[in-house]
Amino acid sequence: MKEEIIEITSFLKEVSIIGTLFSFSSFIIGFLVWNLYLDRLGFSEYELIYSRFTFTGAVFIFFCFFIFYLFFLIMRFVQKDFFKVWFEKFSKRSMEDKIFSVTPMFIVLLVSYSFFLFPYISYSLGGGQPRVLSVIGNSEYIEYLGNFGIKGEKNGDKKMVQTELLCVAYENNNEIIILLEDRIIKIRKEDIEGFVSLPNKKEGEMRSVCSNLSLSHTSYRREILYND
Repeated sequence: MKEEIIEITSFLKEVSIIGTLFSFSSFIIGFLVWNLYLDRLGFSEYELIYSRFTFTGAVFIFFCFFIFYLFFLIMRFVQKDFFKVWFEKFSKRSMEDKIFSVTPMFIVLLVSYSFFLFPYISYSLGGGQPRVLSVIGNSEYIEYLGNFGIKGEKNGDKKMVQTELLCVAYENNNEIIILLEDRIIKIRKEDIEGFVSLPNKKEGEMRSVCSNLSLSHTSYRREILYND
């Protein structure tokens, strides 16, 4: 009985260690993915949002496993002994050589994923696809945003208190980053009274447009907007 308890305890410790390492690795990788993506837009994020980065990193890790599995599956089909020979050679290497041999491919996957695939993966699935939202504010603020190409939504004869649908590339507790066709704008959340989400066909069509915008923009095509 004691031996079984010791085995279970040892197993739970190993699971706990593996879980902690996986969670920490996911957080670091997620932080890198988001900052590589934002750097393309001319911004960076140093506010440590643990849940968002961890989820993004975990998705990327599973993506890497899938790519490697697919690669070896293809190579086994082309050359049946490829995996066996490769694994035997790889297992004989030192830990430093193993890390050194895998690192270049990991970096290529990380950069390629952040730049080209990440903007098309849904936000709810750990991706960076821009969300389609309207900003709510007082009429003066909506009119002020119009100076930067953000149009207000007409409200009959009343003053405009809501913008058109916008591509929100990123947000944290203090700021949001908005993609426009000719610029990228960062505005403070404290100046905004709320957001509106319209789950309709128009919003669905805009999602792919927003993802394309995040790819077409470069770091010099941006403008940082702060209210005085």
